[in-house]
Amino acid sequence: MKTWEKINDALHDIGNKFVNWGHEDAVQVENAGYDGVRCRAEERAILSNNMITQAKDYDKVSHSPSVKSLIRHFDDYHAIMRRMRIPQRQDGANADQKFMNEMGVCNGEVLGHMEQMKEYLIRKAQGYEHKSERYKGVRDACVAAAMRIQTQIELVNKIQENCFYAVRHGHGVPYGESYENLLTQTDIYQEKDDTVSTVLGSGGLNTVYKVRDEERNTDRVFKEGHANVDQMQGGGSIYQRIRMKEAEAGKMATMNTAHRDVAVSLIDKLFGLNAVVDTSMARSRNGNQSSLMDLAEGQEVEQTYSYMNDKGRKYAELLKQIMVNEKYLTNGLGYEMSKEDKAEKAKNEKRQLVNINSAQFLESTYNLAALDIIVGHVDRHVGNIMMTEKGVKGIDNDTAFSLRDEFENFDGDMENLSWKQIREWKNSNDIEVRGEQAVLFFDKAFPAVTEEFKQKIIGVSESAIRGTLKGLIQEDEIEACVNRTKKLQAYMRNVKIVDSFRDVDTESYSSQFNLGKEFSVNIMSQVRAAGGAAQLETDERIGQMFEAKSREEKVIRAYINRVGRPGADMESEQVTVNMMRLLKDRVEADDTFDIFTALMDGTLEELCYQAMWITKTEGK
Repeated sequence: MKTWEKINDALHDIGNKFVNWGHEDAVQVENAGYDGVRCRAEERAILSNNMITQAKDYDKVSHSPSVKSLIRHFDDYHAIMRRMRIPQRQDGANADQKFMNEMGVCNGEVLGHMEQMKEYLIRKAQGYEHKSERYKGVRDACVAAAMRIQTQIELVNKIQENCFYAVRHGHGVPYGESYENLLTQTDIYQEKDDTVSTVLGSGGLNTVYKVRDEERNTDRVFKEGHANVDQMQGGGSIYQRIRMKEAEAGKMATMNTAHRDVAVSLIDKLFGLNAVVDTSMARSRNGNQSSLMDLAEGQEVEQTYSYMNDKGRKYAELLKQIMVNEKYLTNGLGYEMSKEDKAEKAKNEKRQLVNINSAQFLESTYNLAALDIIVGHVDRHVGNIMMTEKGVKGIDNDTAFSLRDEFENFDGDMENLSWKQIREWKNSNDIEVRGEQAVLFFDKAFPAVTEEFKQKIIGVSESAIRGTLKGLIQEDEIEACVNRTKKLQAYMRNVKIVDSFRDVDTESYSSQFNLGKEFSVNIMSQVRAAGGAAQLETDERIGQMFEAKSREEKVIRAYINRVGRPGADMESEQVTVNMMRLLKDRVEADDTFDIFTALMDGTLEELCYQAMWITKTEGK
């Protein structure tokens, strides 16, 4: 399959940078396919042979076997495309799943015809470039037709997106409607010069904005896409994670980050997982492929304190109080906070406390883990997982669809696995393994599942996946997605079945903390570890908090260094561990314990000196 960038290259090669489309304007080839939202009615219409018969000097070349063949291709394409329709809804069990499977297959069939015709037109245009001047009009008509198909490919994928969205939300689905009619009715969100937007945040690669989606009558998140690796700041590392060993000079593939965002959302709907925010195709004001996402509820995991029981909630509240009073702890009660300090304090006051000990929450972590495995996500960390009492949602999904397959070439036994072994395996396979990637071990990510969850995974066909993703990512990336899915489905056919996610041992499942301090084996362990409260449950885990240099540990250590000033014979790090243990015991014993009050009445200072005494006398 030729990508849009390869089309540009082909057109550039024939020396045809500017093409007269037969309309009033001359259109730059580099932008020719970017006007899908505002394209005129004739550009939405299925190609017919009058595009050639009306070309300049057609009468001079109409006798040519090459042109006669071109006309026949136009007629065949027109006849095929006019027959293509959205599948009908079936009655009975799993009707929605059956429809989406058929929709994916149908989408692939439609796009297959379109891509074949587009490639054929490019080859014809290249051939006519070497013929006499009288073929120029036919050549330009071929180029214009190829560009029209490129625009329509995006509209067809938008049609599929609309149908999947309608199924999930119980809206009207155009069952049996012709693609010909839907092409005239379908639009893609277009950012305009007067679009009102508000910056929501910036990451390593992107800035995201809140905009108004009038079609859905709601605020959504707009993110401009990156077509190529060289357009991405720091994109090389992400590219290597996606492409693995093929990330070599001269083998750079198209990123199309916006298409990846949309493709993840489509696969999420196809499997019925509801694990990521709904995402739509969009265009930036300068024409770049972009994505438009729903606003995710809740806060990022790293802005959340999770807990599982009454004690855990007390620990979570303690950690939150430490961060809320950070400046007073590190500088004293007389510290006069700046505007920035006050803003940080307000931010910490808004940190949410979430009970993660529910069947609904646990199921959401299964859903996200399954989706990340299927789409080959390479950047799932606590900064791009949103969290509420209902569960987790994945955001920032534009680095999905890697080629890697972690399930091959690995002989490690999870029970006795060391980080050294993981590092050796990683290096030997030249694959960058993300520190918080929950994709290696099926048995740890899915120790037991419900029958309903199992059916979600095994109920999607390979052909549906291929068709759903066609036109959005590259063929080898699609096949890698299919292969990962097949392995997950094979595991699910023999997995332990439980009646409800309430029957899963949540404590055991969630306590699988980072292996070697760098690797989590499921989403739940990321959520629980990042929350911090679980690390106050035992002395061993408080030690892990110290080793991990948590935010709260650093604040308490700064307080100890300011107030206690431990000498050379006493390491402040170990005093901090003992101080955290004392604080844990205090909140367990006293429901009214409060960090700020303890600062005011001297209780915290007493605990500091007690921690120093324990460290000195016990030698630990």
